[in-house]
Amino acid sequence: MKFFQLRAIVAVADRGNFSEAALKLQLSQLAISHAIATLE
Repeated sequence: MKFFQLRAIVAVADRGNFSEAALKLQLSQLAISHAIATLE
């Protein structure tokens, strides 16, 4: 597990959706989805 993956899942949990988390982390929704998918 990488720090980036943890940041992504915390951002989604904090913001409630992928698009808001992507804005917070200044990433694409695809990058957020991929980070979380690798955790599953």
